[in-house]
Amino acid sequence: MLVKLLKDELTVSYHAHLDLVWLLDMSQIHVTFLGAFLLYVEKCIELIVKEIYRCVEGGVSTIVKYQVGIESHVNKVESLLKVGLDGVHFVGIFGRAGEGKTTVARAIFDKISCQFEGSCFLTNVKGVSNKHETEGLKYLQENLLLQILGLEHAVLHLTSVDEGVKMIRTMLRSKRVLIVLDEVDGDKQLECLVGRRDWFGDGTRIITTTRNADLLHSHDKLYSVPELARHEALELFSWYAFQQGTPNKEFEKPSFSVVNYASGLPLVLEVLGSFLYGRGTEEWKSTVERLEDTGGDRNVMGQQVAHDVHQDKLRNLWHDTYINVVFLENQISRTTFPVASQNESAKKWKYGAFLSFRGVDTRRTFTSHLYTCLEQTGFCIFKDDVMLETGDCIATTLFKSIQESRIAIIIFSKNYASSHWCLDELTKIMKCVDNNGTTVFPVFLDIEPSDVRKQRNSLANVFAKHKTTSELEKVGKWKEALRNVANIAGWDVAKSANGDWGECIKVIVNQVSQNMNATRASKRREIIVES
Repeated sequence: MLVKLLKDELTVSYHAHLDLVWLLDMSQIHVTFLGAFLLYVEKCIELIVKEIYRCVEGGVSTIVKYQVGIESHVNKVESLLKVGLDGVHFVGIFGRAGEGKTTVARAIFDKISCQFEGSCFLTNVKGVSNKHETEGLKYLQENLLLQILGLEHAVLHLTSVDEGVKMIRTMLRSKRVLIVLDEVDGDKQLECLVGRRDWFGDGTRIITTTRNADLLHSHDKLYSVPELARHEALELFSWYAFQQGTPNKEFEKPSFSVVNYASGLPLVLEVLGSFLYGRGTEEWKSTVERLEDTGGDRNVMGQQVAHDVHQDKLRNLWHDTYINVVFLENQISRTTFPVASQNESAKKWKYGAFLSFRGVDTRRTFTSHLYTCLEQTGFCIFKDDVMLETGDCIATTLFKSIQESRIAIIIFSKNYASSHWCLDELTKIMKCVDNNGTTVFPVFLDIEPSDVRKQRNSLANVFAKHKTTSELEKVGKWKEALRNVANIAGWDVAKSANGDWGECIKVIVNQVSQNMNATRASKRREIIVES
């Protein structure tokens, strides 16, 4: 695999260098060839490092914390894929919502992606494409191409879905790639993303996950994800509820009751286990009683998931309270905000997180990658170009979405404060912190937190202009919002993970995911503001 990558790169580089040399004066040949050769060596080293990194990462799945019962499913699906044989093979994974389709697909992807020339994992295909129809399909096509071609920071704008089909067919027909389409619910999605086998190079493998097995009629092999065996269900629940593989002695009986009602669905076991972690006997008793109030139907939780209950909403059903502030390894400062009252949060959050950012700075780079990684956690994330529909009143929809988001992630870039839209968003977010218990995570991408807090350096010039074009009262609210948000624990990207965007995004996603799953905060957290 690595040899082929280097061989291909050598061929391209060799011909490119010859063309370059003939265009120059003969006296410059030696200097030109030496410079080109050094650039080629640098490119080869970069390829080697990337390939080693991919192979080291292979086999480590990060989508779930505890992978009970996953390995057997992974092995079975991997045998259906027949990696290493010729031909383009399609494998479909189907089952109920919450049954572990995405988890299995992600585990396989992480394990074998290093064996291909390029790979792509598209999450929430249903949500993205259905929300925006053609715009959603174009967005998915763009992401598929950028991921496979390894163009992490590139920009690709397709003018139409047909153009996307043509580019996929043209650019990938000689490449051996691995593609996972997660949560597909329509033929159109398959047609526009992986429509024909001759779009891809020999040895390509394509995996589709869906709740509707009828969509998989053109796939070579199908795999139905079964519910967990009783002993596996108990083990998985115990890891979430007790941080160990078996229940504590005094909670054995209620643990059996919970497992019975979960009906072998991993998502439900995770939700209930996380909810009950660290709680007392009275809360355990109350939870079991609530389950029994469903009418004694063992499958009721499974039915809730199967009837298109979004994973984030299901988690909210059981997570009555949330930790409002999580201390971070790379925290900047700490502040105090109230936590939403019990039973209130379970009904009001539509989105797991709202992304506030300046589009011209980060839409196709940092924010795009952060959004993709957050989506893989299974929570619903609001990003304006994905969630806004044609005809929506932008301001009304954005502000309503902020109110309906449990977490707001604010990505401060150099031009963030230049935008009235961004500053109005920020003001609304900070108002929701006080009124709704919204949790805020600021990310300082290419600007100092202290500059945001004190509106100095580049921000001083920005606000000098704002004072001439906006009402002074509004400008005052913007400045107050900036001061407050800069006192909240977050990430200074330049100082986190040695400035590596990819590593920093991993840290952010991990911490945000922990916050979303947190269940034990029932009182206001009193935290000291540091100067």
